[in-house]
Amino acid sequence: MGRSHFSVPICNPGDTRFLFLHRWRFPGQGFQTRPVTCAMAGSEIRIGDDSGDISHLIWKEDETVLAWSRLCGRRGVLAIPGRWW
Repeated sequence: MGRSHFSVPICNPGDTRFLFLHRWRFPGQGFQTRPVTCAMAGSEIRIGDDSGDISHLIWKEDETVLAWSRLCGRRGVLAIPGRWW
């Protein structure tokens, strides 16, 4: 994997999990981005949409995130359900 960084930490409404973006880039290519969530203590790490093309995230509720993504070949704002979070 190329150079990585983390950004945009956001707590869910119940303050039980937080979300951040893992961004990386290979030399000569654009950024790839995926969301990662974990419990507030850093346990229970889950990688969300792994399409590499996600941005503009916000928690809708404790188990659902709204995001602009290309998840499952669809492009646009999606409500991504709790199985990833």
